[in-house]
Amino acid sequence: MTDKEEYRAENITVPEEVKGWNWGAFILSWIWGIGNNTYRALWFFVPYINIVMIIYLGLKGNELAWKHKHWKSVEHFKAVQRKWNIAAFSFLTACIVIGTLGASLFVKSIDESPSYKIVMSKILTSEEIKARIGDNIQVLNTSRTTRFKGEIDSVDYTIQLEGGDGVAIVRAVVFENDLTLKIINFEVEYTNRDT
Repeated sequence: MTDKEEYRAENITVPEEVKGWNWGAFILSWIWGIGNNTYRALWFFVPYINIVMIIYLGLKGNELAWKHKHWKSVEHFKAVQRKWNIAAFSFLTACIVIGTLGASLFVKSIDESPSYKIVMSKILTSEEIKARIGDNIQVLNTSRTTRFKGEIDSVDYTIQLEGGDGVAIVRAVVFENDLTLKIINFEVEYTNRDT
């Protein structure tokens, strides 16, 4: 955009019915900016400024688009921005669905791994754990770190458990290779309900 075009854009009067929040600009930011000749949206790629920019685009996106692109009418403008809003919410919905599926598949992959099963078997058959936290043991949280050392792997687990009488954190290391699956470290930390 030339200086003359920039000056003209900044001095265009924006109709009141055009003003308002723009979800397309807020969610799709730089993509919306390119599609609406609003190249300041590319500030999205600058760390920290990007947070301010997406809020600014949400607040002022309609006005910026009106000033930087030729529109046949207010109705034409609203119709185009409505399509951007639909695209933005479709994108957001897809991200939520993909993220949820990815997280559930990750959790399922942990639950079905042989190393996890051997640790859970030891937990559920441990008389000490049952005596300290109760029989009705539930897993509250699981984290897993895999360490690769050639053909020999180890998997570190931290598993938070809850029973009727207390809480426990199990830290276990499982040694894995093609022929062997063995717990090489198993530590339990207990917390009673009354502490």
